[in-house]
Amino acid sequence: MDPRNIGEWNLTEEDAYLERALGFIIRYKWLHDFKITRFYVDNIHENLPQEWVQASSGLSTEELQTQLDVLRNSSSTEVRAGFPESLRMFLREAKDLCLKRAMLGEGKGGGALELESEHEVDIPRRLMYGMRPKKLHEVSRMAVLIHQICQKYGLRTVLDLGAGMGYLDCVLAEVYAYQVIAVESDGCRTVNAQRRLSRHSQKDRPISNLLKYEALTIDHSPGSLRDLREVLNKYGASLICIIGLHCCGSFTPIILDLFARLDEGKALVCVGCCYHLMRYSKNQSGVEHCPLSKMAKQKLEGLWTKPGPLLTTASLRLATQETKVRWLKELDVHVSCHHFRAVLELAACSRNYEIKKRRRHTSPEQYGSDADKFLATVFTDYQLIGYGHAANRTNDQSVVSLQ
Repeated sequence: MDPRNIGEWNLTEEDAYLERALGFIIRYKWLHDFKITRFYVDNIHENLPQEWVQASSGLSTEELQTQLDVLRNSSSTEVRAGFPESLRMFLREAKDLCLKRAMLGEGKGGGALELESEHEVDIPRRLMYGMRPKKLHEVSRMAVLIHQICQKYGLRTVLDLGAGMGYLDCVLAEVYAYQVIAVESDGCRTVNAQRRLSRHSQKDRPISNLLKYEALTIDHSPGSLRDLREVLNKYGASLICIIGLHCCGSFTPIILDLFARLDEGKALVCVGCCYHLMRYSKNQSGVEHCPLSKMAKQKLEGLWTKPGPLLTTASLRLATQETKVRWLKELDVHVSCHHFRAVLELAACSRNYEIKKRRRHTSPEQYGSDADKFLATVFTDYQLIGYGHAANRTNDQSVVSLQ
């Protein structure tokens, strides 16, 4: 089965793939069902097969990177000969189950659409204001992808659900002259996005004529579908491309459901993220709307018979991470960052302290693999909250030692 050929999939192939993939997730649940910060606290390292530890402990970083490069680039499932068979089998199966990452699409009515994956649009400098490198990377490529799909299906109107600050919408309106309806539930973000739009729109061709903002809450309720139809009627939009750049948690299945029920929607570009924010069912037996297909649900119910969900928050957080290509760069630094944070957790727990972030995004790159730098800067990112203590301790470096 070639996952790239969407139109060639059949139920027999899907059934076989689902059984293999779910079986793999179940067999290796011990490898993804834990918090990496509690690696030492919960003695997760003891779960690793001893033969895996012995085989990998003697590898240099360069040798490990070479093996990962082989698995990434080779069409075969070649694995290092010195690895034990159990590890070789794990690596081969993981490689074999990976879906190809070629960019392709499918509109209503079927038919696969091959897309150019490497192109990016030149964004006018005035529209770059406020964009970090990651956001700029996403917007420059996503805009091209949306343009290709809209051209394929003859669409000139884009409906952005969860538009945020509207970085992508501004590019679609100014560079490609699409009519864009940006929907956002956070009223403050909508106001700030409108201010940003008026500040950076081109004087000789104001994109404010093409880009409109609407403050709406989108969910599974019939009211959301009704509200969206009213918005589309308001702007005379009959055929649209629905997009979502960061469809966090359960917002992805919401958008998929709306696309299926909204007759005006002829194409969909949706990037899911933050799977760990998806809601669990009331009886905590699994994740709501995951999986979505009846076939996958039936297969999961037949294979997973233990109490509790197969996919926990830790598992879904791992699924949110970037691919192995991302982690091949500066591998030592990534490993050290996880190690330092896990040791800090162990030291704090042993003294009845809880670790809290001071800010949403920490900056491990500032200390890299240097333990001394980590100690010197760690309390910039974290604070220690004492259980049962009269006061919170926020800068006690005597709590932790990485030597």
